Amino acid sequence: MNKGYLILVGGSSGSGKTLLINHIIENYNNYVRPISYTTREKRKDENNNEYVFISKEQFSIFKELNYLYNIDFVYENYYAMDKNSIDYYINRGYNVIKEIHPENQKKIKNEGTYNCIRILIESNITTKAERKEDIEYYKVLSKNEFDIIVNNCNSENISTIAKYVIHKIENVLKYYDVFPSGGEIDVVNNNGYNKIAKYFDDEKRITTKNFHDMSYSFFKNIIESNLLNNKSVLEIGSGRGWLRNNFTWNKTTSYTSVDISEEMNNMIPVEKTTTKSARNLPFSCESFDAVICSLADPFFYPEAISEIFRVLKQKGLLIFSIPTKEWSSSIRMDDIYTYFLLPDGQLAKVYSFTFFENELKSILKSVGFEIELFLKIGINNLISKDISPVIKDAINNTMNNELPIIFCVKCYKE
Repeated sequence: MNKGYLILVGGSSGSGKTLLINHIIENYNNYVRPISYTTREKRKDENNNEYVFISKEQFSIFKELNYLYNIDFVYENYYAMDKNSIDYYINRGYNVIKEIHPENQKKIKNEGTYNCIRILIESNITTKAERKEDIEYYKVLSKNEFDIIVNNCNSENISTIAKYVIHKIENVLKYYDVFPSGGEIDVVNNNGYNKIAKYFDDEKRITTKNFHDMSYSFFKNIIESNLLNNKSVLEIGSGRGWLRNNFTWNKTTSYTSVDISEEMNNMIPVEKTTTKSARNLPFSCESFDAVICSLADPFFYPEAISEIFRVLKQKGLLIFSIPTKEWSSSIRMDDIYTYFLLPDGQLAKVYSFTFFENELKSILKSVGFEIELFLKIGINNLISKDISPVIKDAINNTMNNELPIIFCVKCYKE
C-alpha cells in the first residue's frame, strides 16, 4: 500500500480554508483531518471536528509523552497535532489535510518526516475575522514557497473550488518525484525571461524562429478559421506576442494574455495582459472557451496544466506547441533547462519540459484532456531556409532527417 501525504493548508483568517477542508473531508474519501489539540476556549457553535479542547496542564503532559507534533503558541494558546493519528492515517494510504500557518508549514516540510504538499489559499473576500497582522503577513508572503496556490473567489461555490483543488492535488501528487516545485519553476522562469525579454524575437533567436515556422500552419488553421469566433481565449506564455501579431484574429474573439515575465509584457501592445504564473491564474473557474500557447515547455508541468484545466469551460480547448524530447535529448546536457546566451556573454536559464509522444499523451490524459489532433513536425515544415545550429546538431546526432522537432496539439477538457 502506498503511503499518504501530509497536506498543509494556509491562508489568512477568513480565507475559507477551514470551510474548504471540511468540504473535502466530507466529500472525498481519501482525505482526513488528524486529531489536533488546543488550549483555547471553544467558540460558540464550534464542534469537535477540528480540535480536541484540553487544558494547558493536559497539553504539557501530552508534550512530555511525545504525543504532539508541530507545537505552536498563538495568541496565548497552544496548538498541536496528534502524531499517532498522522502516522495511523498516512501509513494506511490516507492524505492527512490540516490548516497550518505558512511558517509552520515551512518547518514541517524542511524537517522531512512526511511527504508534504504546501497549499496557500488566496481570497478576495474581506471579513471581520482578518487580523491586521494577518493582512500584513500575507501581503508580503512569497507565493513561491507553496506547491499549490488556490484562488478562492467569492463568486464560486465551495463544491466547485474543492473539486478543482482535489484535481490539482491528485495531479501534483502523481508526479511528486518527477517535477520541481511550482515555486522553484516560477523563480527560475521569471528571472530568466526578464533577462532575455528584449532579445527574444525571431531575428535574434533563430531556434525560436524555426519553432514558429514549424507550427505556423497549425496555428493559422485554428486562429483564422471560425473555431475561435465569439469565444473567450486565454493565451499563456505570450512572450513578445508572436501569436497575437502574426495571425488575423476574428474581431468577435475576446482575447486575454498572461506571461510570468513583466519585461515581456511591457513589450507587447495588448490591453488585456497580466503578469502571472501559469499555475496561479487570476480567473474564475471555467471562464474561457480556449487556452492557446506557443512553445508551452516552460510551464508544462502538472500544477500549471491543472490550473489551465480549471479555467477552461467544459469541452474547452487547449491548443499548444511544444518541443519534443526526441529533439531536446539529442542536444541538451541538462534535460529540464534551456539556456539563452545574452550579448554580454551571460546565460539566462529557464525551465523547458519536453516529452516523448507517449509521455505527453499520458500527462494530458491524467489531467483530463482528450486529444483531437496530435502533429509531429520536423524540418520539412520550415518556412525559412536558415536552420538553427541546435536543430542541425540534433538531426546530425540522431542521423534522422525525419526527426520530430515539435508537437502541435489540440485537445479538449473532458
